[in-house]
Amino acid sequence: MSKTKKRRKKNRLKKKKPISRQNRRKDDGPVVVRHPLSDIPPEVLRDYAVKYARESEVTFNKGIDDIQETLRKVDPLSLVSQLATYGLSGGITEDGKISTWNKGKDFNQANVELIQALSLRLTPQELGVEFVSPDIVQKCFDNLPKISEAFAARRLAALETERSEQEKSVMQLQEHLRLHTQSIRNWGYADKVMHILSSLFAYFDQQFISQIEISATQILSIFQYILGRSEEDGNIRYQKLKQVFKQKTIQKIVMTYNEVFECNDYREDEFVKDLEQKNISIEQIKFMLLTHSDLRLKEVYTFTSAEIAEALNIPIKPVKLVLDEISIPLGGLADKQPDYIFLDNPIWTKPMVRLDEESYFCALPMLLFGFAFHIFNDISAASPNLKKSYHDGKAKFLENEIARLFKNAFPGCEIKSSYEWVDGDRAYENDLLVRIDSHLFIVEAKSHSVSWPALRGAPDRAKRHIRDAILEPSIQSWRLASRLRQVLESPELQKTLLPQFPIPLDGVHTVLRFSGKRSINPILSGSPNYEIMRYQAGLQVEIDPSTGAAVLYNHPRSWHREAFL
Repeated sequence: MSKTKKRRKKNRLKKKKPISRQNRRKDDGPVVVRHPLSDIPPEVLRDYAVKYARESEVTFNKGIDDIQETLRKVDPLSLVSQLATYGLSGGITEDGKISTWNKGKDFNQANVELIQALSLRLTPQELGVEFVSPDIVQKCFDNLPKISEAFAARRLAALETERSEQEKSVMQLQEHLRLHTQSIRNWGYADKVMHILSSLFAYFDQQFISQIEISATQILSIFQYILGRSEEDGNIRYQKLKQVFKQKTIQKIVMTYNEVFECNDYREDEFVKDLEQKNISIEQIKFMLLTHSDLRLKEVYTFTSAEIAEALNIPIKPVKLVLDEISIPLGGLADKQPDYIFLDNPIWTKPMVRLDEESYFCALPMLLFGFAFHIFNDISAASPNLKKSYHDGKAKFLENEIARLFKNAFPGCEIKSSYEWVDGDRAYENDLLVRIDSHLFIVEAKSHSVSWPALRGAPDRAKRHIRDAILEPSIQSWRLASRLRQVLESPELQKTLLPQFPIPLDGVHTVLRFSGKRSINPILSGSPNYEIMRYQAGLQVEIDPSTGAAVLYNHPRSWHREAFL
C-alpha cells in the first residue's frame, strides 16, 4: 500500500471532534444579508419599474394576439384538454412523490382558464380544426405564464405618479386582491371543501326542490360526478398507455395500442413494416402513439345530460337546467375583451362549454368547487324566493355550525343565541353567547362574501367589506363586552345595562370575543389589510400570516379573534 493510501485510511479512522456548544451557537440563528437593491435611489427603481411596465404592455399584447391566431388554426377544446391533462395533472411514484407531466413550475390552472375563455370569444365558424401538435402545447406551457406575468406587471406604470402614504397602502391592497384573484383558486383541501359544501348545501335541500325541482345536494352530486368521471377516464387512459409502453417490440406496441384503444387494425402489418424500414426507434413510436391518443383526449372531458341524469337517477329536466346555468356556448364570450378575462373570467362560475343541446365539455371541473358559493348564488337566482332563503340561510347555518363546534369541543358548555340589547336609541343583536366554566365568549357569525369588484381591486368596495365583516362586528361585540365588564364589577347594574341576559354571570371573570366568518378569508390573508384597517378606523390590528386570522386588540382586559370557516 502506498504512503498516500495509508494516510487517507488513517484520516478516515480518526474520530471527528464533537462541536462545542460555544461553536455550535455561532452557526445557529438567522443570517442577515444586505438587500441588493438597498443602495439604489428610489427614483431610479421607480423609473426602471415604469420602463418594465411599458415593456410588459408590448409583451402582453403580442402574446394575446399569438394565442388568438393559434386558436383560429387548431381545435381549441383539444388544446384545452391537453393543457389540462399534461399541465395540471400527474401521478404518484412508488416512493410516494408527486410526478407531473409538465415540469414547468410557473404554469398553473389560471393559464388553462385563459385559453378556454379566449376560445369562447370565437364563433364556431372562426374556430380552428387542425391537429394540436406537441410543439403548440409546449409553446403554450412556455408563453402563457409570461403573458400572465406581463398582465400584472403593466400596472407598475402607476408608480410614475407620486402618491401619499395612504394611497400607497390602497394600491398595495389592490395588488394583493388582483394577484389573488388572477392566480389563487382552491380555498381548502379537497376533503374539507367537500365536507363544508355538503353540510351547507344540505341545509337548503327542501327550498331548492320546491323552487327548481332539484335539491342542493343533488346539484353538488352533479359536480362530483363531472369531476369523478373525468378523473376515472383519465386514469383509464393512463393505464392503457402504460400497457402499451411496457411492450418491447414495435409490432407488439402497435398491436397493443390498437387493441386497448379499440382502433381499426386494418393494414397493421404494413404499418409496422414501414416503421421498421424507416428505422423508427421504440421511443419514437411510443411518442407517435401518445400524440395519436391525444386526438381522443377531448372525450375524457365530454359529458351528456342524459348520461349524468341516468348515473345519478335525477330527472333530465333539472339536470339540463343546472348544466345550462354552469355552461357557456361556443362564441358566448365574443364581446369579452381579453384584458378583462384575467380578473373577471366568466368560466369561473360557468366552467362548462355547451357543445349542443345534449353535450357539454368540462376540462376544469375543479372550478365547480373552487367557486361553488358564487355558482349556487347564480343558480338560486332562478327564483326570487330561493335567492332570499339561500342568502338568509347561509348566516343561520354558520351560526349553527359554530355552536356545534363549541359543543363538540366543550361538552356541557352553555350556549344562547340572538340576545338583543339596546345602547341609547340603537338596538343590537348578538349571534351567540357561549359560557365555558368561568369564561364567556361573545360570538359574532358573519356570512359575508367578497364581491367581484373588490376581488378586481376596487378600493372602496374592499374597505366596505373590511368594515362590514370585521370592524363593525368587532365594535359591536366590544360594546357588549364593555357592558359585561361593568356588570361583573358592579352586579347591581345588570338590570339596567343587560336586562334579561340569558346566561348567569355568577363565577364569570373572563370575557372573550370571537368572530366566525365564511368565504371572506382571501381578502384578509395578507399584510396590506393592516394599513387599510388603520386608516379606516384606527384600530390596532395584527395579521397572523400562517392562518390569515386578524387579531384586533381593543381593550387591555379582553381580546377578540377573527376566525374563518
